[in-house]
Amino acid sequence: MSVDLGQLRQEFSKRFDKQAVWGASAPGRVNLIGEHIDYNGGWVLPAAINRGTTIIAGPSRSERFSIQSLSFEQGFEWEDGELPEGPVEPAWANYFVGAYDQMVQRGYKIPPIEVLIATDIPIASGLSSSAAILVAIYTLFEAILRIQIPGPEKALWSQAAEHAERLRIRSGIMDQFISANAISGHALKLNCGTLDFKPVPLDPEKVSILIIHSTVARELVISAYNQRRLECEEGLKLLNEKSGREEEWLVGYSLEEFETLSDGMDETLKKRARHVISEQARVERFEEAFSKDLFDEGGRLLAESHISLRDDYEVSCQELDAIQEIASGLEGVYGCRMTGAGFGGCAVSLVQPDAVNGVATRIEEDFEKRMGKRPWTLISPATEGARKVL
Repeated sequence: MSVDLGQLRQEFSKRFDKQAVWGASAPGRVNLIGEHIDYNGGWVLPAAINRGTTIIAGPSRSERFSIQSLSFEQGFEWEDGELPEGPVEPAWANYFVGAYDQMVQRGYKIPPIEVLIATDIPIASGLSSSAAILVAIYTLFEAILRIQIPGPEKALWSQAAEHAERLRIRSGIMDQFISANAISGHALKLNCGTLDFKPVPLDPEKVSILIIHSTVARELVISAYNQRRLECEEGLKLLNEKSGREEEWLVGYSLEEFETLSDGMDETLKKRARHVISEQARVERFEEAFSKDLFDEGGRLLAESHISLRDDYEVSCQELDAIQEIASGLEGVYGCRMTGAGFGGCAVSLVQPDAVNGVATRIEEDFEKRMGKRPWTLISPATEGARKVL
């Protein structure tokens, strides 16, 4: 499933009384394994999904920018050269003006335009709607200015927009990178410290990706997410002091080194660091297992990841735990875990292709019996990254 471009163009014509000239789209993502590793400089293994954000635009008839979204009633406008400093209202518009800021800071001049945005990524689901909109905006700017922004640069500029004053989200680089650089039929094994990456085949005839929403939106995750980042930074500082080293990232330490150096460390910091370092090892083992079609072994690593996120990183919730428990008991399921920042959002399960539809239905039914709410599920292949659509 994806945004219907024909319908979006019709809506643009209705709202702006002209045809759209430029268009771009970028996908959401699901991370298979390697959670809360991106801002700790390690390896992650995300894939783009078949839900995304599409943006179309045309030149303005005035000196004003006009930004509208099908997801929100209130749009945002500003006169060319008179964009206010700091966050604007409505809040969603800060993604567009934040990306616009980054282009201006890099010396680019975006002419006044009229813009319409549509997405079929469920908001607050943990499937990276924020990265998709930013990457789609930069891809739109490419089309307007007739330039090429290399995929890794596009990801870094998107991250810069999130970190800046308008949004103040201390995101890692994984979500933006996979949205900008995904390869159809593959996950990407990405080193978030160096941005080195390699494609990892995901043959849809061998394994299916099943995404299950927890029924809990991640509306309160930002403060907790930023707190986890601070805890990781403090843990790294303590490990460096004890070791006499100057590692830039927590993943610079092995599990064996951590067990020796963490003696006497504050228990919360110890748990956070242990998750990061052990999760890094799981990514390496997962890639090796999948390269040999050892899907059961890969599934066991997903379960280990969930337990670590639940107990050491403390970012799960009872709904995500219920999904993981239900899925793990079903025939045809290799493994399941929470995915994304946590505190709600989604779980991801890897399933035998001939069983995936039945598994999805069973999870929905069993979860509803247990929790009193019915989750939605999404089966997605690994899709391509950002692209121009007009």
